[in-house]
Amino acid sequence: GIIAFLHESNTFVSEATTIEHFRENTLLLGDDVRQMQKSHHEVAGFFEALAEVDSCEAVPIFAARATPYGTITAEAHAELIELLCRAMDQAGPIDGLLVAPHGATVSEPQPDVDGHWLSLVRERLGPSTPIIGTLDPHANLSARMVTAADALVAYRSNPHLDQLAVGVEAGRLMVKTLQAAIRPTMAACMPAMAINIEKQQTTLPPCLPLYQLADRQLELPGVLSNSILLGFPYSDVEEMGSAAIVVTDDEPQQAQQLVDQLGDYLWENRDQF
Repeated sequence: GIIAFLHESNTFVSEATTIEHFRENTLLLGDDVRQMQKSHHEVAGFFEALAEVDSCEAVPIFAARATPYGTITAEAHAELIELLCRAMDQAGPIDGLLVAPHGATVSEPQPDVDGHWLSLVRERLGPSTPIIGTLDPHANLSARMVTAADALVAYRSNPHLDQLAVGVEAGRLMVKTLQAAIRPTMAACMPAMAINIEKQQTTLPPCLPLYQLADRQLELPGVLSNSILLGFPYSDVEEMGSAAIVVTDDEPQQAQQLVDQLGDYLWENRDQF
């Protein structure tokens, strides 16, 4: 199954984001989601990875996206969640779910929209169906997002250039999980800090050495993925801040040790950020 729901919500913008903003950009149900296959979006990467394996069938369910703007209204939030749940019902049984939340989506009733809808999806699917997804590095990672998913992978570039590649990466993790070749195990850390938006370019210090450390971790046996969440300071919510994720192959202790290493680096170098 494939679901995408993305909005970067700037809570300091005085005007709200409505359902019309989604209809003007992207609001697709069922097979219409396949329109995103010929794009640079992570959803296109999901389709590409699943198409590599004859035994996998992509089941497009729901895709919603609006241009970054103000907080989503209560009415729009309710309609989007209703459409998502109805589309899941119509999709029928699935073996796994690929998801594309943004990570900094805010609505009037839900400051942590992504944690909310991922938790709803997890409740519907139960604990044994794998949920693997992507995040924008401007995500304000929440405990609810981490608890709801088996693995989350963020783009590695800001400005964002690798959405398609990260979608393929997440899709391949799902294929290997369904084949019982791996068992993704995720750990996250959320140090009490936020990276200044002007210090978030990934190809320059202070971010570059942090990403180089993360790249070295990927060379270790058992490490499937890791991610830096730069955070989005313009979502004024409790979860706002920077974070890190490490996903290993059934090695929870290794995942925790490595993510703590990334978190310690962030904290020890906080003045540079």
